[in-house]
Amino acid sequence: MVARGLLLLCLCAGALAQTGNPPAADPGGRLIKNSVPQLQRRAEAGDAEAQYELARVYQRGESVPQDYGLALRWYTIAADHGYPPAQNNLAAMYAQGIGMAKDVNAAFRWYSRAAVSGSAAAQNNLGALYANGQGAGHDDREAVRWFRKAADAGFAAALANLAIMYSQGRGVPEDAVQATRYYEAAARAGFVAAMEPLGFRYADGVGATANAVQAAYWLEQAANRGSLTAVQKLTAVLDGQAQNGDKAARERAAYWRGRIMQARDGGAGDKR
Repeated sequence: MVARGLLLLCLCAGALAQTGNPPAADPGGRLIKNSVPQLQRRAEAGDAEAQYELARVYQRGESVPQDYGLALRWYTIAADHGYPPAQNNLAAMYAQGIGMAKDVNAAFRWYSRAAVSGSAAAQNNLGALYANGQGAGHDDREAVRWFRKAADAGFAAALANLAIMYSQGRGVPEDAVQATRYYEAAARAGFVAAMEPLGFRYADGVGATANAVQAAYWLEQAANRGSLTAVQKLTAVLDGQAQNGDKAARERAAYWRGRIMQARDGGAGDKR
């Protein structure tokens, strides 16, 4: 579950998300080695898209040595040319202090520019800054406004963030049903961080009719991605099904209980 006051901030191009999940990335394919010199020529000729892609190459260390300084340089040039994906990723570097001192105010300015230009990732990230009180003060209503814009564009992290806002009554009236709907939309879009809370809500009948089958499905999705708390809740759900005569549930519960023992024996903790 996501703690109050820390909403999902999805950063692009290799920056680490605050949630520990893989960062959201703007569209762009993996570059082969022979394309880097051509990309460099296009970037030096003023092509903003090439400048952005070259920055990504340096940030990730793909086909070239990783160099945050050069990544910052090319993101800045592309961002100054008004290229929204570069503006978002430049903001991410400022937000995380990658290649420079952390500067949340600069991150807020660049996220704002990218968000106004229509970047769904930036809209989500700007909403997270408002919700967390970073860069421009705490403003839940403004956070919801930007999350909604990103969600309307299909950005899965924003759907999860709206779920959090509705579940906590932040910027909107508290509404458990709406929260569950947004969690489910995010989970069905493949957003891992939404799967566990959705499973808990189905298990406990929060915002939806209790449904052990749905609970087990979503908790298992989260468990398969390393969440020990999801495994613990999953075994309880499966035990309930087993008590009703479901032999397959009994076998699955035994399997996951074994996984818990393995994690404890190996000193592994919650990998979320």
